Amino acid sequence: MSKSPYLTFSPRDIATVLLIIGVAFAFRAIIIYERAAAPDNAGNFDPLPIGSDQSYYYWSIFGFRSGEFPPQAFYFQPGMSYFLIGLSYILNTTNLAVLRFAISALGAINCGLLYALVQLAFGNHAISAISSAILAIYPVIAFHDTDFTVVSPATVLLSLALFGALWMYRKPEQWLGALLIGLAIGAGLTMRPEVAVTSSLLMVYLTIIRWRARRSVVPFVLCSLVALAIVAPIAIHNIRGGASHLITPMGGAAIYNGFNRDASGVCIGTRADFTTRFDHFHFLRLDIQLEPARFVELILRKIGLFFSATEPGNNLDYTQSGENVSALLRMNPLDFRILIALTIFGVVAAWRRREPTLPFFLLACVGMFSMTMLLWIESRIRTPIVAAMIPLSAYGLVDIFRHCRQVSFWRRCAAILALLSIGFALSWWAENNLPRKVTLSSLPKGAQPLGAVYNQELHLVGYRIQDQYTHRGRFEPFRPYVVTLYWKLERPTQIDYSFSLKLVVAGEEVESFDHPIGFVNYPPLPTSKWQHGLIYVEHIGMSVRRFDVPTEVSGYLWLDVYPGRNASYLFDPAGSARPLTLARPAIVWGAGQFLTLNADSFEPIRFGDLLLQAWRLPESARGGQVVEVELGWRSTDRQIEESYSIGLYLRNEAGEFVANFDAPLRNGNLLTNSLPPNYRLQDQRSIRLPTAPGSYRVYVAVYSNATGARLPINAEGETLAQIGVIVVE
Repeated sequence: MSKSPYLTFSPRDIATVLLIIGVAFAFRAIIIYERAAAPDNAGNFDPLPIGSDQSYYYWSIFGFRSGEFPPQAFYFQPGMSYFLIGLSYILNTTNLAVLRFAISALGAINCGLLYALVQLAFGNHAISAISSAILAIYPVIAFHDTDFTVVSPATVLLSLALFGALWMYRKPEQWLGALLIGLAIGAGLTMRPEVAVTSSLLMVYLTIIRWRARRSVVPFVLCSLVALAIVAPIAIHNIRGGASHLITPMGGAAIYNGFNRDASGVCIGTRADFTTRFDHFHFLRLDIQLEPARFVELILRKIGLFFSATEPGNNLDYTQSGENVSALLRMNPLDFRILIALTIFGVVAAWRRREPTLPFFLLACVGMFSMTMLLWIESRIRTPIVAAMIPLSAYGLVDIFRHCRQVSFWRRCAAILALLSIGFALSWWAENNLPRKVTLSSLPKGAQPLGAVYNQELHLVGYRIQDQYTHRGRFEPFRPYVVTLYWKLERPTQIDYSFSLKLVVAGEEVESFDHPIGFVNYPPLPTSKWQHGLIYVEHIGMSVRRFDVPTEVSGYLWLDVYPGRNASYLFDPAGSARPLTLARPAIVWGAGQFLTLNADSFEPIRFGDLLLQAWRLPESARGGQVVEVELGWRSTDRQIEESYSIGLYLRNEAGEFVANFDAPLRNGNLLTNSLPPNYRLQDQRSIRLPTAPGSYRVYVAVYSNATGARLPINAEGETLAQIGVIVVE
């Protein structure tokens, strides 16, 4: 291809750019009109949907003017809010229509910026014009340029980053490029981290390739200072507001939403999200270990979604609020898959001609792809990548036009077309068939087998409490308690069964989860669609999300099954009582405490993994009187796996046992396997003294409820520990 000097504009070029900008703005203006005319606000237009991102951003304008914005600490990226605040002050209006047209104008001007950066990259006016024209009419970009989402400014920022990188490459003695990349990094961190990371990659690449020429240090420092100047005020504001994050706390939660055990690859809240509110990377690692094969299939589905022509939405959906209400968008044949195909042709052509600027576009594409995959596949996250794809697409189109009459050209393209066909077929299959429903042929090792058969056809083969999340013996507030259920159909059924899982403590229903069976983990599959004989696996997360609940009391985790969504008709499990008890967890958190005892005054007595650290009992009392004995227990640094009972005994002067009280902790209401490691608990025992006067020695013993065997004291042979003497007067 013939090249002209980089970044030179003739009057014809200027006229072309202005014409494309005008077409782009007119295209967006028509979409604004069509969305505004949609019935019942089908275009999510005016009024803005309550609770949506765009409504929050728009509210920020009024919140800033009334002093309610910024909040004490930022929860969402504040960049878009400040962008709209600044735009409203520049235009001196808060009118929705005016602001929409202003954002559309910015999107149209970005077409001119794309023309300039393609000129810097390839020095070819035809490629520049085609790139600018594609961006002008690309339907998804045009749609988002009419709303208050981050897509439009994020695309502009990526264009600025590419322009800055190419400027630094062509004109290393000038620092304009470093300023633009720094702007893209800083503003990207406050809007879309994908753009910030991609811009940083471009800067790092420039630093590496210019290192030997000693032309990279100053621009790198300048770029960093600009980015820091944008981010620092937000970070300082959050720190002053008492936040533990610098910009937003959403990073870990967003990544968890895209990869957790229930995730589908798109932005849909799951049960896993609901029950996991902190330490997201820890629980994500556990989710991956729980079903590693499903995790791999989920990644493959996300890849398929990324290379799909579909545009997954969140609270603003391109299909529902765009194509369904805009005839102009429906008529536009361009989609992401067409853009991918043209991009591949452009990459091959640029590679064959050894274009030195090709790595900039490839690096931008890789950066945006990787960051999108790190979250979830959504139109708003994926779309800004087109700023790097469209120049390559235009390069491919020009190459096709110049050589389309040559047979040898199409022979070379045959392999590309074949690979594209195979790749698109595989991506479609992955998008629509992965991840598969988790099924087994037999109950896995470690699961608790059950013979609970409901309605003579639905068999609960077994269950397992996943102790790696939270120990089976306790619920810790805001931490997930994960139960795996293993279901099997004894025969085909037409019923779509549901289940109810409840945590009941001290007669109070603390937490419950009612859901159709087969719908907790993606993909949803009702029991009427199951194959009989296979074991279907579901992981259910439970969580106590409040503190006003009975604590240090072992409750019941109950399971019920019913047809459809009719919970008034509960099936009785054959061979088991209803409701089915899966576990007896208590709600416990913290380290516990001794309310009135002082552990420093005693030498601890060890019963296995349970320490008697302190005690108090009366020295004397009247015969027949009921006395209280206080016992201070502490668990060791190992989790107690068994349920123990505590025995309190009286022995007379003749060595005979004359009174005893045996029960688990808290008068039988708390099982020892509910205690966390290193937990302190004060327990009270009541025992009636004999009527005969004399001295009675008081002993404590701990024994297993399962075997009845007493635990030895301090790992020795003795099992009874004397803690004092009570004189009966």
